[in-house]
Amino acid sequence: MEKTRTNKAKTVKGRLFRAFIALIITSEINLKLKRFANRNSMSQESLLGEMDNACASLSDLGRRLSSPLAKTRRAVMKELDLSEEDLKACVSAR
Repeated sequence: MEKTRTNKAKTVKGRLFRAFIALIITSEINLKLKRFANRNSMSQESLLGEMDNACASLSDLGRRLSSPLAKTRRAVMKELDLSEEDLKACVSAR
């Protein structure tokens, strides 16, 4: 773990709390993806590669998805309780 540069113990406690919450969320997502990969006879690497293929492009109207979501991507998003609208909102907000 890297050294934290803070002057107050309260700040350190806040950072540790945020890191702990992030660890819980990451673990939950990882568990859901692992279950999905096992049910669909996929490795986690191929699953993440499939999700990585989703691209966004920048246009005059802002960022948008450059291709529609494939069947596997839609299934993964459903497993994570996300909708296509959630993804579009995330992409356009960047």
